[in-house]
Amino acid sequence: MTNYNLLVICSDQHNKSMLGCAGHEMVQTPNLDKLAAMGTRFTSAYTPSPICMPARAALATGRYCHEIACYDNGSPYRGSEADSWGHRLNSQGFDANTFGKLHFHPEADHGYDVNLPLWANSAESGYVGAIASWMGEHQPSMNGLAKEIRAAESGEFGYTRYDRSIAAAASEWLRNRQPTEKPWCSFVSFTYPHYPFVTPEEFANLYDPDDVPLPHNWQRENWDMHPAVHWKREKMGLHEGFAEAEVRKVIAVYYGMISFMDAQVGKVLDALADSPYAENTRIVYTSDHGDMLGEHGMWFKGTMHEGSAGIPMILAGPDVPAGATCDTPVNLIDVYPTAVETVGADYTDVDATLPGRNLVNIANGADADRVTFSEYHSVATKAGNFMMRTPRYKYVEHIGEGPRLLDLKNDPQENVNLATDPANADIVSEMATKMREHFSPEQVDAKVQAFQKAQLERMGGVEALLANWPKKRPYTPAPEGFR
Repeated sequence: MTNYNLLVICSDQHNKSMLGCAGHEMVQTPNLDKLAAMGTRFTSAYTPSPICMPARAALATGRYCHEIACYDNGSPYRGSEADSWGHRLNSQGFDANTFGKLHFHPEADHGYDVNLPLWANSAESGYVGAIASWMGEHQPSMNGLAKEIRAAESGEFGYTRYDRSIAAAASEWLRNRQPTEKPWCSFVSFTYPHYPFVTPEEFANLYDPDDVPLPHNWQRENWDMHPAVHWKREKMGLHEGFAEAEVRKVIAVYYGMISFMDAQVGKVLDALADSPYAENTRIVYTSDHGDMLGEHGMWFKGTMHEGSAGIPMILAGPDVPAGATCDTPVNLIDVYPTAVETVGADYTDVDATLPGRNLVNIANGADADRVTFSEYHSVATKAGNFMMRTPRYKYVEHIGEGPRLLDLKNDPQENVNLATDPANADIVSEMATKMREHFSPEQVDAKVQAFQKAQLERMGGVEALLANWPKKRPYTPAPEGFR
């Protein structure tokens, strides 16, 4: 069996539909479109959790978030929960390295060789996204998020400076690295198009706000009003909605952010093409989660809608069907076995329980009937949300607030919750049973609630957190030297 290098390129908060190769009518992503033409685009790809730190912990370890106790942005990966594929490869003499955003704990033993200042944060820093989820029903509204939407603008920012440096460093490494006997695996991780909504002027000028398509069900009368969804909308300070001009402006800026990110990806892909590794490297492009961007009156992440829990995923390189799409459900947890098997590393005994599969095999038709999962325990939720995706259905359990059943084959825009119709009781029951063949949502939620309660007490309780509620903008700053 021939072994290959693996280049994993990850963005942050990229809505899966906003790619030219996905059929979007306006967004310009020429480099990712070219990559998709070279390989296979997965149309049913999902994050293990639609928020940054848990998603990235699962990507690294190949395990769902409840398996490694990385539940929210206050419980980032430390390295002790489970080995990463960085640990697995480097321990066997393969070069596993990273460029850019990791979003692990600052002191994590993550297993990768780091080529840039890594991006990390923790609850002790007063990070809003970490501590809010620990307060449960006592969470205050995060009104700053609405301000982020209205503040959309063109310009440079710490994230753009960091992303340019990521592209430059990864490109230099690819062009100058001397070939060795064993293959390598490199993780190149950009921050865009994660908010704040700021994009360099040259990319902002690509899109006229008057021309952008409006989000599906963006107006209040058409919102998804499931109680768990609307409570989240209220806690995120988004329940009053936005004027059409505000919506158009931020969408145009977000499109520019995607095109900026695509340009950085293009620099890395060009460097790979100019390197000694052009013919023996597989490439994965993906994102840690999506962004609702106004659909159903929701913005940002943290829901199980396609715009949030769905992610883009493209695989290209040797043995991958070119110009193809694959509808089989896949997940970020599948990156771990893809990395191990692509470079030819050995699994250890603990890897026998990994839930993921090699994306190359899936692209070639394996596991077509598989299911995959996502879970959410973080900001603006009272209790756990659990999603299961089958080839046809999406089934979501909101603990204590009733399920949602979506037929994505016939209702891709998620307009109708079939679970409210008694005629679908058998399908709902079947989905609930199938989910419990893999894990118990009730047991996982109880474990998470206990963990978060303990964290809350450690930080002094609700009153202490509210008294010191952070005043800074609700996002993680770029590393020192790029702000």
